[in-house]
Amino acid sequence: MKSSLWIRQAAILLLVLTVLSGCQRKLGWGVVLWAQENAKLPSGAIVPVFVRSNIEKKWIIGIPKQYRNAELKTDKIEIPLPQLHLSHSKWAAKRWAAKTLGEYTYAYAENLQDGLPIRSNPENGAQRVYRLRAGEIIKIMQLAEGVPAIGATGEPLPGKWFSVLTENGTKGYCFSYRLRIFDYSFGGLGGSAASSSEEDSGDATDMALDSIISKKWLAVEYWEMINENKLVIEDLEKQWGFSFGEDIGIANIYVPDMDKSFHYTSIKNDGYLKWRFEGTPLRFEQTAENQIKVQFSEEIDVYSENAPLKTFFFYTLPMRLETIIAEEEERRKSIYKNIYAKGPIFSSSDFGKIYLTENRDFVWDDFQALVPTVIPISAMSSGKIDFGYFLSDELSQSFDGVITLKFNVINGPMRETNFLYRFDDDVLILRHIPRSDMQERTVIKLTEEAAIITFNESN
Repeated sequence: MKSSLWIRQAAILLLVLTVLSGCQRKLGWGVVLWAQENAKLPSGAIVPVFVRSNIEKKWIIGIPKQYRNAELKTDKIEIPLPQLHLSHSKWAAKRWAAKTLGEYTYAYAENLQDGLPIRSNPENGAQRVYRLRAGEIIKIMQLAEGVPAIGATGEPLPGKWFSVLTENGTKGYCFSYRLRIFDYSFGGLGGSAASSSEEDSGDATDMALDSIISKKWLAVEYWEMINENKLVIEDLEKQWGFSFGEDIGIANIYVPDMDKSFHYTSIKNDGYLKWRFEGTPLRFEQTAENQIKVQFSEEIDVYSENAPLKTFFFYTLPMRLETIIAEEEERRKSIYKNIYAKGPIFSSSDFGKIYLTENRDFVWDDFQALVPTVIPISAMSSGKIDFGYFLSDELSQSFDGVITLKFNVINGPMRETNFLYRFDDDVLILRHIPRSDMQERTVIKLTEEAAIITFNESN
């Protein structure tokens, strides 16, 4: 066994000595991806490649004449495997460099935020493959077509996605908001390859933080909606919640009546399942598997336990928000389909005739008797139907639900009128709901003098 190992090592040594002694047989031509410290080789340099050692994880390359200098006593150097792209010919190497690196041939970037992620794909939700240290240098490879980073308000955030390479060879995508991009040609760039990559990090606290950041944290209002089975699509679409903004170093609290951002330099552990955002008064802790508590003080710039704190709770939901919205839309479509099937034309001797279409449009002719006490004076005769309001438990015993007629208005937003409704056989009964009968989006009482309209099915 020892003899076999000695023979193998001797063979490798002989191969290396043969190459270094002047043999010019090449494996191919390579493109240098990372500027070399021990030779004035910039990224993008085209070099002959002689040896690939998978054991040492290095190439042996030649230094072209235009890059040689008196200080370097040899015309060949070693270079780590990830820092070179191998092609079969010089022409192919030049073509690859022009196509892949192009205007970013000499582009590097300094990371300004501890923990900035490199991701598997150019989008915020993609898997993180590496966590950059503050000050670490990365190679910019090329601009990437990615999913824009969107803030809580729905506006695109400043920056671009780039394909990048770390000194130790990790490849992925990084958003540029927290990068200082610069051009560099010769010498060492610093940024030790000792990394905080996912496979190197065994710290339980980091793993817990990674798990929390990977989830979508939404406002308590959504948790309450689901528990009460009263889903408001308009509110769900606003996506109230807490975002870590890991790709841009901006945490954001977005809830009703507040949209507040915090620029931070890193996220530091502050106790068991507790963290603080460095440079801000913001902190958070995980209080349950599906719950985090976020706190900050409006009176100071950094966190202090002695300062008065604002507290918010955020939750993970049992399914994606988009799925919840889609299921609520289907519920409303089903309700409308049942009403449409009983019509689609309903007539009243005193209040005109309502025509329904399959796509939840309506036309209401001759409703003037209800203007302006029930229907706004500015309302046109057409509009949309929706089911975004709810009944108290008591009223649900007497009515089927709440139907909302959203009337078109000339040069203005739709005006809505809400009715309780129920069917007595084929008779549709509508009872007007004044705003005073509602608490938020739930009807909690009946006004005695509210208008009651009876419609018969009309063929």
